[in-house]
Parts: sequence; structure tokens; C-alpha cells
Amino acid sequence: MPVDEENGLDEELVAWANPRLTPSPAGPAFDPLPFGGESVPITYAFFSRTPAYYPCRHTRDHLDAQGTAYTLIDAGHDAPLTHPVQVAALLLLLHPLA
Repeated sequence: MPVDEENGLDEELVAWANPRLTPSPAGPAFDPLPFGGESVPITYAFFSRTPAYYPCRHTRDHLDAQGTAYTLIDAGHDAPLTHPVQVAALLLLLHPLA
């Protein structure tokens, strides 16, 4: 699905991003971790302005039902492009470099 200015991207970012987009299957997002995955720390982060019909809404609903905590960043789904500093800061906070 191409991005546009309605996604919070400016014209230059739209021109850069769209040629790089590739189809992404939703199925793997629902696959359980392979054996041994229990030992890998899991952190969830979502973007508050992601459209409700995106698959991550299902994941958030599931986590809410389980009472599992997650971080919510006030940004659209393309936050790694529109809010890179906030996304990087969260990643570094959760998983500091050694």
C-alpha cells in the first residue's frame, strides 16, 4: 500500500519511500515463536495513529486481553520514517547498546 502525505510523510519522503515498498504478508505476525523463543526478551511498541484495520490492532487487542504491557508512541504507522528520533530513543531505552 503506497504511502502519501495523509500518512504524515512530506512529499520528499513519499518519493523516497514508495519505490522501496514491497508486499508484506500478515501471516508471520501471528506465528508463534519457534522452540526456545521463551528465553528471548519481548518488548511491544505500537504507534497510536496506526489505522484500526492494520494487523497490529489485533495484536494490541490480544495483549490488552492478557494484561500485557506495551509502549504506545504518539505517531502514525510510519513513525520510523516520520519520527525516527523517538523510535530510536525508545529502542535504545529498551535495549541499550553495550
